[in-house]
Amino acid sequence: MNSRVVTRFETTLPVDDDHQYRTGAWQPNFTEWSVTDCAVEGELPDDLNGVYLRNTENPLHPAIGRYHPFDGDGMLHAMEFGNGTANYRNRFVRTAGFEAELAAGGPLWAGLAEPASRSIRPDGWGARTRMKDASSTDVVVHAGKALTSFYQCGDLYALDPVTLEQFGAERWGGQFPVEGVSAHPKVDEHTGELLFFNYSTVAPYMHYGVLDPDGSLAHYTPIELPGARLSHDMAFTEHYAVLNDCPMFWDPDLLARDVHAVRFYPDIPTRIGVVPRRDQRRHQVVRGRPDVRAALDQRVRRRRRGRARRLLPGQPGAQRAAGRDDRAAHVPLPRQHDARAEALSLAAQHGDWRGERRFPRRPHE
Repeated sequence: MNSRVVTRFETTLPVDDDHQYRTGAWQPNFTEWSVTDCAVEGELPDDLNGVYLRNTENPLHPAIGRYHPFDGDGMLHAMEFGNGTANYRNRFVRTAGFEAELAAGGPLWAGLAEPASRSIRPDGWGARTRMKDASSTDVVVHAGKALTSFYQCGDLYALDPVTLEQFGAERWGGQFPVEGVSAHPKVDEHTGELLFFNYSTVAPYMHYGVLDPDGSLAHYTPIELPGARLSHDMAFTEHYAVLNDCPMFWDPDLLARDVHAVRFYPDIPTRIGVVPRRDQRRHQVVRGRPDVRAALDQRVRRRRRGRARRLLPGQPGAQRAAGRDDRAAHVPLPRQHDARAEALSLAAQHGDWRGERRFPRRPHE
């Protein structure tokens, strides 16, 4: 076994750090290694060829205020197998935020457990904004590159999946979405496509897109939601992408005052959106009672309008609250309908979700 230290970073964490998410199994690693011909207990099959990728959070600096494990700097670990041998490498993901804090010698952005106003830098990433894009949540391999991502929407950082050579943030020929990309994009191993989504605090609140096998942006379309949401994941089938609108999201009244407090709304049903993977005309299947959803969304808008009226034009927040109310007032709400019949119609006819338009099947369908 041959091991080599590539880089050893200086940390500003306390020497006697006893934080529950920075000790024990959560102990950060500050050293990048390259190890060839690892010692093996037993025997590796000769036909085991490939690489196992794992991502972790490794904070170099203490938090501004409270620390959440999602705040830690992203690190990739690669275990390469081939010809009965194994090689290991680990590297920090050199995000723009990582490099900025490394140069500053300390934290510049508040994490998940603190308000964005506590950040030192006025810029940042994330649907919440003014966060550090740690790119530590997820990793997938697409078009020959390992792509790391951030749970609250940020850049995709590309690395060689075997050597972990850094290629920097993806730009997609200048077409990378300004809203960023959420963690948990999906790779279709049959077509080579990458399917992704993002979300934000401004209408239409979500977008969905597709990358071709060569890594070029092939499709990007808005997904209209009743308000800001916190979608965590997505799924797909042969012909459709499956998106979600769940009843746990930022409190709209507090969000209008730039306070990001997550609430669960038990009276709002979960909705599942079924979207053709590439067609601009969107389909949607609503699960639950859309009449309840519509009533609750109208109540939220009434609260916003009431607050906007209570704020005089010269008061702080009046213009922002009114602006958010205007956007919400024009978001179309789903009509009440039979979700089961709609799903059957969608799969059989390829009409839009109200049955008003139809378009021919694509050759591969």
